[in-house]
Amino acid sequence: MSRIPILFYHKINYPNPESTEQCLYVTPKDFEKQMNFLKKWNYMTVSIDDVVASTRREKKFPQRPIVITFDDGYLDNYTYAFPIMKNLGFTGTVFLTTDAVGKTIAFDESKEKVPEKFMSWEDAKKMQAFGFSFGSHSCTHKRMAKLTDEDAWDEITKSKQIIEENLSQPAKYFCYPYGDYNENTKNFLAQAGHKGACATKRGMNHTAETIFELRRIPVKKNTNILKFIFSITLKYINK
Repeated sequence: MSRIPILFYHKINYPNPESTEQCLYVTPKDFEKQMNFLKKWNYMTVSIDDVVASTRREKKFPQRPIVITFDDGYLDNYTYAFPIMKNLGFTGTVFLTTDAVGKTIAFDESKEKVPEKFMSWEDAKKMQAFGFSFGSHSCTHKRMAKLTDEDAWDEITKSKQIIEENLSQPAKYFCYPYGDYNENTKNFLAQAGHKGACATKRGMNHTAETIFELRRIPVKKNTNILKFIFSITLKYINK
């Protein structure tokens, strides 16, 4: 069975010196180094659909498949990451926090207190036209396990509906804000029509039992190129 790494990023930008969560930044220069490594070593971007299929042994994949994801939907994903990936023929998935689209805000429960700019629907459509897909990161970026059942259901269903209405594509996958969820969250996602969900647990995905808590590999400010290579080749191969 093919084990497909899922990378996850947040901000592709030069760190704001006032930021209270510097670790979430990857500079455009470092991001480009990472993408160039993937291209040089013949990695090919595939979709989360492909990861799910791989856990079920439903299809064959290129020798070095990889998935690239971005959490939150920051504007810099469009202004910096997208041109680099487009130039290399790579695609990815962006998980949008729908209430933040086109705005400059800070999330209420985040450690980051400096407002950030988020991509607009027009930005998303341009990425979509090149092959990027979009999933939900909820409406308001709240911790899902701490919400009432009614509020959790609203966060899941409304964010899915908003993405589908604005982008005219199915929002098939969810990403848990802060990696926070419980059994009810997973059940609600399945009932709402999601095919799976990404968590923040580290590792690869080996069985179909994990499709609503897909493991990923974080890429952060301190992920130099050697750490990056180690992460996608050895560190998580059996996790």
